[in-house]
Amino acid sequence: MDRKKIQELLDNYFYDKGLKSYHGRKELNVDDLEYIIFMLSNGNDSNFADNFPLNSGKYVDIKYYTKEQNLLDKRNKEIVQLMRENGFSVIDNGTDIPAELDADIWGISMEFYYESFI
Repeated sequence: MDRKKIQELLDNYFYDKGLKSYHGRKELNVDDLEYIIFMLSNGNDSNFADNFPLNSGKYVDIKYYTKEQNLLDKRNKEIVQLMRENGFSVIDNGTDIPAELDADIWGISMEFYYESFI
């Protein structure tokens, strides 16, 4: 699973809701009502046979931000369900991100793991 596939997964699911996803912070428009920032980090190859890896994994950190505090729980559940349905394990299904009070933005952070077999 690479950045492009994760972005397509998020964008396809949330397109009709007007929710945009970004990898990192470039091109971010903080005027949007809600948005997602995601980052990937590589896990280690964990099983080997004859010095060749049998599987590999990636961690995906998703941060959801909104200007509507009442959307936090709803979107958190939708994102967790979407990731589970697409083969991700849930590491952290929701940690609050401190509100940026001067911008009226609330957020929640989630972490997932995707294992692929080579």
